[in-house]
Amino acid sequence: MAGSALDELPRWSWLLGFDLWSATLVIATIGIVHPSAYIYSCFVHRGFLFTAAWLLAAAWCGFSVGLLVGIMQGLVLAYECWVWFTLVFAPLMILLMGALAAHCCCRLRTSLAASFVPVLAMVFYWITLYFAFVVNSGRMSRFS
Repeated sequence: MAGSALDELPRWSWLLGFDLWSATLVIATIGIVHPSAYIYSCFVHRGFLFTAAWLLAAAWCGFSVGLLVGIMQGLVLAYECWVWFTLVFAPLMILLMGALAAHCCCRLRTSLAASFVPVLAMVFYWITLYFAFVVNSGRMSRFS
């Protein structure tokens, strides 16, 4: 395997006690289930932020399905595409959730939960960057 920029990312050997193969399966499953968190928001709020977040989450779901197939079939390209997309996806979602949190905090009559959910989502997307490192480590250990 030729060297790539992904080889320079930090390496991890586990995720919550799971080995890298099992951790990659868990992460792919989280990526597939993740867009369901936006279904309610898309029906209730039809703003640009929600639509952009849902479209990005749906694309991440598609890449996660590809990762799941790549795990089962042994396709290194599926791992690489997922990691590259996640390294772009997570910072974009952090920015979108930051804008959403700022919007919720600036509204006069907003509930505490409306402000707390985007902040919680931002924490999840920081953890998603860690997921990218774990999947990349799984790619390197499996295909090196």
